[in-house]
Amino acid sequence: MAEVHVIGQIVGASGFPTQSLFCKWGLHAGGAWKIISGVKEGQTQIDISQFDNKSYWSHPIDVHFATKGIQGWPKFYFQVWHHDRFGRDELYGYGFCHIPTTPGIHHLDCPTWRPTGSLFDSVNQFFLGGGPQLRNVNNIFCANDRFRLLTTSMGTVHLEVGILLRNFDKYGVELEEDISCYMEWAPMKHSNVFKTIQNYFIHSLTLTNFDLIWKIGQPVLALKSDDHYFLLGFPNGKSCSSTGPILYLIDTAITCEHFVNSKESCEENIFLNFSIYFNNKKIVENGTSNHTIDHFQCDKEYNNCNTGDFQPLIYNTTTEMCENVITRVKYTFFHNGIHGIVKSDVKLAVENVKGITKQHFEVEFKWANDSTEAIMKKSGNPGYLIGRPVIAAISTNNSIENISVLTFPFSEQTDKCPMSGVVNFGESLVFSCEVLIPYANLGAMCDLLRNETRYLNQLTFNTIGSYGDLNTTNLHNWIPINSYTKRNKLSTSSFPLCRNVSLVFRLTFEYALTGHRALPQSKIVAASFESVNTDYSFTCIGLKNCRTGIHRVSLRFLIAFINF
Repeated sequence: MAEVHVIGQIVGASGFPTQSLFCKWGLHAGGAWKIISGVKEGQTQIDISQFDNKSYWSHPIDVHFATKGIQGWPKFYFQVWHHDRFGRDELYGYGFCHIPTTPGIHHLDCPTWRPTGSLFDSVNQFFLGGGPQLRNVNNIFCANDRFRLLTTSMGTVHLEVGILLRNFDKYGVELEEDISCYMEWAPMKHSNVFKTIQNYFIHSLTLTNFDLIWKIGQPVLALKSDDHYFLLGFPNGKSCSSTGPILYLIDTAITCEHFVNSKESCEENIFLNFSIYFNNKKIVENGTSNHTIDHFQCDKEYNNCNTGDFQPLIYNTTTEMCENVITRVKYTFFHNGIHGIVKSDVKLAVENVKGITKQHFEVEFKWANDSTEAIMKKSGNPGYLIGRPVIAAISTNNSIENISVLTFPFSEQTDKCPMSGVVNFGESLVFSCEVLIPYANLGAMCDLLRNETRYLNQLTFNTIGSYGDLNTTNLHNWIPINSYTKRNKLSTSSFPLCRNVSLVFRLTFEYALTGHRALPQSKIVAASFESVNTDYSFTCIGLKNCRTGIHRVSLRFLIAFINF
C-alpha cells in the first residue's frame, strides 16, 4: 500500500480577539485510508501569551497513513476555543486545510470562521458569552450544508509539517527520482513531483521553504547578488578552531590561522580578501524579504569605524608583507526574537601581515529595540552552565531590581581598569587595575590612594541569582553577597607607609550540584566579597628623581568558584 507520513507541529494561532486559547484538532480521510500509527485527533494546552497577540502551542503531530488510492486525501480540521477567567470555554472558530500533496517541509496557514446568529444571539453572546456552534463537526470540512451558514472570519491557525510519500508509483502516481530539491532552498512545484495532478487538491505549499518563526540554533541564510541562497558561516578549514554556519541567537568567536609567505599565499587566499565579506550579501529575514549587510572598516578594537574604501590584497615584494588583509571580522545581528533578524552589519579590521597570521571572527546578536523589556539570555536550565554569565541584581525592601549579568570591575569607576568583561560561571579569574598617584607629601598621597581605592571597594550590586534560569521575583532564588574586610599583618618596612589601604579584592562563589544524580544542576549557595587591607610603601619617597614623577599603584582582583 502507498504511505503518507505526516510529522510536524501545530505552531500556534494569530489574529484572534483575545488570548487564553486552546485548539481541538483532528484528521479526516476517505474510506480507502487507514491510520497505521499515531493518533488522529487531540487537544493543545491553553496558551496565554505575554509578548504579542499570538498563541503558541507547539503541539506535536505524528501520523502515518496507508492507502490504495488518492481519493479522500487527508485533511486537518480545527476548533479554536477561548478559556475565560471564569473558567468558561467559548468557541472562537472552525477551520480546515488539506495535508500537502508534495514531500518536504511545509508551513500552512489555516483560516478560521465561526457561525453567527440573529441580533438577539449576538447581544446574548456579548453579555453572556457562548454563541452558535455546529451540531456535527463534519460540517467543518464537508461542503454539503455549509452554504446555509452565516459566518464571520476569525484568526488563523499555523502549522509546520513534514510530508514523506512512499510506494505511490505502484498505484499510478509516480514521483520524480530527485525529490530532495527543496534542500537547495528552491520553491517546489507540484508539476515537478507528481506526473498525475489532481486539480481539486488545494495547493498549500508556500513559495519558499523558510521557517516563518525563527528558533534558536537555526542557521542564518544569506542571499548573493545572483539570487543564490547559502548558509552564512565561517571559513571551512583545518586551521580554524571551529567551522559551520552562523546559528541564530548563538554568539560565537573562532580563530583561524593562515601562513602568508608568498604572492600566491597572499593574493589567492579568498578569506583574507575583503570581497568575500563585501559582495553585496543580503540576510534573509523570511521567505519574502531580506536586507543588505552594512559594512564598516574599523581598528582592532572595532572602534573608529567608517565606510572606508576597501582595497584588494597586494603582496609587497620589498617588505614581503601582504597588505590590506582582513584580520578581524565581527557580525552584529539585530533581531526581534521569533520574528527574526531585521538589521545586520559586519565590522572589518585591516592590517598588513606576513608569516603566521591569525584571523578572528565574532558573531553577536542584539535586540533591535534595545529596550529594558528585552529578554535576558538564560545562563542555565535551570542550574548554571559552565561559561554562562553570572546573574546579579540589587535587593532593596524585599524586591529585586536592576537584574543584569555580572561584569568586572565591580564598580562604575571602570576607567582605572584596562581589563573588563563578564563574569562567567565556573571560570576563575585574576586581573589588575592601576591608579596613578602624583608626587606630594606622604599624607596627601595616602589620602588620594584611599580615595581612589574606595570606589573600587563599593559593589554596584548586592545579590546573586542562585540559578541560571530562575524566577526573578522569588526572593528565595537570590543569594546575598557577604562583604567584609580583612587586615593583613602590620608592615615593618623602613620606608614611609600608608596604613590600612585596600589593595586586594576577592569575589568568591560557592556552588553545589543539586537535583538528580544523572542530571545535576549547579546552584550558587554562597557569595562573598572580601577586601584585603594592607600597608603600602611609596618606595620612591625622598628620592630626587621621583619628586616630579607619578606613582603607579597596582590593585589585584580575584574571582574564584569553589565546588562543594
